[in-house]
Amino acid sequence: MAGLPVGHGPRGTLLVQDVPPDESLAAWRAARARVPVTGRWPVLVTDEFEPEWLRLRARPDPSAPTASELADLDQTTNTIDPWPEFTFDDDRELLKAGYVALITQGYHVDLTAEAIQRFGLPTTAGAVERWVYQRVLSDPELLHRVESDDRYVRHIEAWYAPDRVTLMLLPTDLPWMAPFWTDLYMTSDERLAGALRQWHERWGAHLVASWGTVLQLVVERPPQSREDAWTVAGQILGMASHLEMARWKLAIALPRSKQWHIHNRP
Repeated sequence: MAGLPVGHGPRGTLLVQDVPPDESLAAWRAARARVPVTGRWPVLVTDEFEPEWLRLRARPDPSAPTASELADLDQTTNTIDPWPEFTFDDDRELLKAGYVALITQGYHVDLTAEAIQRFGLPTTAGAVERWVYQRVLSDPELLHRVESDDRYVRHIEAWYAPDRVTLMLLPTDLPWMAPFWTDLYMTSDERLAGALRQWHERWGAHLVASWGTVLQLVVERPPQSREDAWTVAGQILGMASHLEMARWKLAIALPRSKQWHIHNRP
């Protein structure tokens, strides 16, 4: 990052501009390694949508939060229940014959006929999703087919970088606080920060990038138990309106996924 434009950013941040997109993850990792020294958590952002917000400033922004204000924000993330906003409610969605296959096929598995015979029609997407998940996990041959195909692991781990990348150094070393300086489309800062805190503490999930409609995280301890993976899959899908994966496929991919790509857009 030597030679790149550096200066003060909004609300107490520091900015490193013009990070090469193909070097963005390496730049983040280098800044992450320096957090014990800098006291600043790094987040990759882009000025493609709000260039004025991410302009370099000659002096520190006077609206930077105080230590007391940061402590209050952190306390909010510890007490708020984030999940009512990020609810993946597929138990109300009725499925007709032509749509069942969207859930019951994939990973070299086709349980469409068996699902229709078992549930009748119409039925709910949630009932079919849960049944397919349990059905695959209970059949060693089906599970082997699924786990031998890594396309859905690659899908959830997809790395994206826009043409214009800025490294933002937050005035805090707490990664879940990033939503108070960045945005994810149509989500509240407090609830998103609360969700990121829970993921960080439980799964070692670290926010890397916030691109406006995309969040990207690296994960040290992805969920390994079947119930944990199912729960986290629902949480991710409640936040990611455009991940375009059935919940059972995501739940099976998560134990092997060290990066999470969350896409939420209009």
